[in-house]
Amino acid sequence: MHRLVREENPQSDCTETAKRYRDLAGHADRDADRDLTDFFVSTRALPVDAEEQAAVAVLHLPGPSVAPATPTD
Repeated sequence: MHRLVREENPQSDCTETAKRYRDLAGHADRDADRDLTDFFVSTRALPVDAEEQAAVAVLHLPGPSVAPATPTD
């Protein structure tokens, strides 16, 4: 995900909270090649807005095969 962020270099300042959450969710989805929207919205209670949810929906990514919050060894 760090590579993707460095390449795209999204610009925002500390007052643009919604944009920062949108960027976090979008980069995580694309890096994982999974739609993690439900995880971010339901499990982590991040304010992922409708704009980001629509952007992810267009990618037609599958949901995670294992719940992202599930502990693993």
